[in-house]
Amino acid sequence: MKHNPTFGTYHCLICGEAINMGFMRIVNPAKGSETNLSYYNHHFMACGGLSTDRPGLYPRADVASLVGVLDLAVAAADVPSPARAILSSAPNPFNGATKISLHMPAAADIGVAVFDAAGRRVRELHAGRVPAGASEFLWNGKDASGRELAPGVYFCAIRIGSISLSKKMVMVR
Repeated sequence: MKHNPTFGTYHCLICGEAINMGFMRIVNPAKGSETNLSYYNHHFMACGGLSTDRPGLYPRADVASLVGVLDLAVAAADVPSPARAILSSAPNPFNGATKISLHMPAAADIGVAVFDAAGRRVRELHAGRVPAGASEFLWNGKDASGRELAPGVYFCAIRIGSISLSKKMVMVR
């Protein structure tokens, strides 16, 4: 692996972490193959996603290229069960409140939080165990102190162990 950092950073809109705008070149000398992976995509892959919050700048990671260069065999059974969780919110856009729905294939300890577009946590909705199946969380557009937040884009982020799922939500008034 050869690192190619730059002097610029982007802040993740989900967690707020500053991420270098460079990339890493991944090389397999035995196969004579190589591919590039941006640090931004790597950050999202480490959180359990293949797509980023900036798809125009950082499109979905090319998993087929990575698998080919690294000479991996991937089977669906290798994917941890929380990765098959389903996250949605309705209504979206919303005025007043939105219901965040999560379907888990197995019981797990999770954290559910809402972040603003700058990546600041504005409200924690749940921290603890949820059963297999459906769970719902209501967000009323208020921060942790009960203050109404401004209309705009927010993100619901659910952390399941080392995996993170996120859903963009738009609040209108």
